[in-house]
Amino acid sequence: MLTFTDMPHEILLTILSFLPVTNLFQSERVCSLWHDILNSNISIESCWKMNAKAITNQAIVITTPQLDVNVHQWKKICKFLHDRVGQIYAPANLSIDEKQESEESSTDESSPNFDRSLLFSAIEGSSVDQESQSIKETLPANYRLHRTFWSSTGSDTEDADEWIVYQLKSASFVQCLELAEKQNQKKPERSNTGDELDIMLIESMKVKPFMAVWQQRNVYAPKKVSVSIGRSKDDCQLFVTKEFNVKNNPAFQHFNIGPILVISKHEGLFKDQMNEVSTVTNDDTSDDANHTMDDEEEAEGVALEDQDDIAVDEEMDQTEQEGQTNEYEQLLQRCTHEEALEALYLTNHVINLAFFEHLRRTILRREETQKHMDERRKKVELATQMLGSVTEAGDVFLRLNLQGKYQTQPEDDKYYTCLEAVDVSGTATIL
Repeated sequence: MLTFTDMPHEILLTILSFLPVTNLFQSERVCSLWHDILNSNISIESCWKMNAKAITNQAIVITTPQLDVNVHQWKKICKFLHDRVGQIYAPANLSIDEKQESEESSTDESSPNFDRSLLFSAIEGSSVDQESQSIKETLPANYRLHRTFWSSTGSDTEDADEWIVYQLKSASFVQCLELAEKQNQKKPERSNTGDELDIMLIESMKVKPFMAVWQQRNVYAPKKVSVSIGRSKDDCQLFVTKEFNVKNNPAFQHFNIGPILVISKHEGLFKDQMNEVSTVTNDDTSDDANHTMDDEEEAEGVALEDQDDIAVDEEMDQTEQEGQTNEYEQLLQRCTHEEALEALYLTNHVINLAFFEHLRRTILRREETQKHMDERRKKVELATQMLGSVTEAGDVFLRLNLQGKYQTQPEDDKYYTCLEAVDVSGTATIL
C-alpha cells in the first residue's frame, strides 16, 4: 500500500501546495519528512512563493538584481503577509480579488492621516507650469501648511498624459518610525546574520485634485491614474498596476493599489539597533499614533445657524459684538493671503458671517496639521538619531502615471493636470 513516505517529493509538494499558509506551517510539524521537504529549496516555488503570490495577486517586486531569496526567508515573508493582509483586507469569506474590486476606489471629504506615508521625496515630473508649482508641493508634509499645488503645462488635447516620480522611504526607516510612534511595543528579535531583507508592503494611494476657486472653481484632475514601481527614476517598469478612474472632484480619492510586495537586499541597520530605538521611545509621552486630524472638510457654502431666537439685553449684545469684532480681527491676522482669497470666492466676494466661519475652520485645520507635523517631525528626528548611518531615503522608486485631462484653463483654453496632494501608504519590516 502506497503511503505518503513512498511518494516522490514532487507529488507530495503538489498536494501540499493547495494548503494555505497557516496549514503549511502546521504541516511541517507532522513528521520529519514533511518538515524537511517544506524547508528545502524545492518547496519555494510550489508552496511558499505561490502562497505569497496568491496573497498579493501576483504583485511581487524584487528590486535588487539577482537577489536569491531562500526558503526560510520566503517562510518569513508568507507569515508577514498573512498577518498583515489578513488584518487590512477582506474577511475570511471574501477573497482579496473581490474585496479590491468592491472597494478599489472611494472619495472622502475628510482630511487624511499621513502617519503611514511611504513617500520620501518627489524626484521628477513630466512638466511644471510654474516654478512655485513644483511636484514637491504634492508631498504629504506640505498639505494644509500653505495653499500649494503642482500644475502641469498646458496641452492642446485632453488625451495628453503626465507623470510624477517619487522616491520611497527605506524599509529600515519606516519600521523604526513605526516603533518610535508606539509605546511599550514588543522589541524585534536580534539578528546580525547579514542576510536580512527589506520588505515593503504598498497598500493604498490617495490623490487630491486641485480646485482653482478663482477660475469658476475648475478642478484639474487626471482622467485615470496608475502606479509603476522600479529601482530608479528612469526604470519604473518592474511592476505596473491597473488603471483607476479619477473623478473630477477636489476631495481626496482613495485607491486600493495593493497589496504590492517589494523585496530588496537589506543594508546597514541590524535589528539590535532597532531595539535601542524601542527602548528610547518608551519615554516619549506624546501619542502621535492616536492623533487624529479634523475629520470635517468644509462644504462649499457655509450653513449658518439662525440666531434670531437669542434674546439678550442691549448691554450683553454690545459686549458680544465687541467680542466678535475682536475675534474677526484675530482671524484676519492669523490667516494667509490665499486662505482669505479662497474664503472670499466661496462667499461671492462678500465679507459676512459665512466668510469668517470658513476662515476660522480653514485656519484651525492648518494649525492642527502644523501641530501634527511638528509632533511627527520629533519622532522622525528620534528615529534618525538611532538609525546611525541608515538614511530615510530608500532604493525603491514609484511613478504616478496620469492619463488624460478633464479641464481647460480659461486664460489659454489649454488642458491642465493639477494635484494638491498625493500619498502612498503601507508598512515595512526587516526579515
